[in-house]
Amino acid sequence: QRLVRRKRRPRVTRGRDLAVTGDVLLTGGTFAPGSQTLTVGGNWTNRGGTFEPGTSSIIFVDASKPSTIEGSNTFYNFTSVTPAKKLFFETGETQTVLGAFTLRGAKFQLIELRSTDPGGLQWRLDPRGPVSVQFVHLGDAWNIGPTLIKALPSNSFGNNTGWDTDPVWSASAAGNWSTAANWDTGVVPGSADTVTFNATSV
Repeated sequence: QRLVRRKRRPRVTRGRDLAVTGDVLLTGGTFAPGSQTLTVGGNWTNRGGTFEPGTSSIIFVDASKPSTIEGSNTFYNFTSVTPAKKLFFETGETQTVLGAFTLRGAKFQLIELRSTDPGGLQWRLDPRGPVSVQFVHLGDAWNIGPTLIKALPSNSFGNNTGWDTDPVWSASAAGNWSTAANWDTGVVPGSADTVTFNATSV
């Protein structure tokens, strides 16, 4: 199932929630979901259409496949709480979130956030409302808002600006660095991570 918005109808509004297991493609006209929830399993591509977010919620689901967000977009609520989901954001584009920006994976199953050019030009986030980010693996991200985003606990692929992603040693007894279970994210830190050993670390 896909949602395709072309120019034939100048404006489409939604009066109920919608689940799209495939892709959302905006190439013309206006899509205005109002206050509804749109659940997306595939990609979100804006190539010339107008998305009027209203007070809607866009929720990315389905960890069996990655979702790529293309073009610069303005969302109201942007959410993914599906552990092990992979989200790729088009390099050089800006995602503005007027409402809540919520991402929450789980230990051992972090949500991956990367640019479509990993290690290259960053993707940009402009958060205007509350931000809650936990258990993500973040890369190539530039938070252009005025407040540091504390995405704790999380890991970093590197090339991030305006984010704090410090994995913490959480072993209850002596153990190896390379054991994933010894870290609060369930992921062994990489070269881009700044790790924390707190007062209870052994």
